[in-house]
Amino acid sequence: FFLISFFGMGNESSTKQSECPYSHGFQVLRVKENSPGDRAGLRAFFDIITEANGVLMDTSDGPFLKILHENRDKTVSLRVFNTLKEELRGKIFIFLAIVA
Repeated sequence: FFLISFFGMGNESSTKQSECPYSHGFQVLRVKENSPGDRAGLRAFFDIITEANGVLMDTSDGPFLKILHENRDKTVSLRVFNTLKEELRGKIFIFLAIVA
C-alpha cells in the first residue's frame, strides 16, 4: 500500500533537522490510491516515517519491516515528519491488511 526507503535527514545545522527531532526515518516513495496509507494521509516523497509503534526508525537494519511483518491484520501507529510543511504529525494509525 506504500513504498518506503531508509532516509537520513542531514546534519544538525540543516533547517529541517532543527525542526524535526529525528535524524533518520523511512521516506514514503509511493502511496497507492485508496489504500490504508492514502486514507491515513501519507504523502509520497514528502513524508518520513520516524516511529512505528513507539520504536524509533533510526537504523536501516529492519525494525520497521519487522514491525510491519509482526502486525499483519492489525493497526500500526506511525509518527510522520512532512518535509514540505516541516511539521511532525502526531500518531497516524494504519490497518495493515494482508492482500492475497
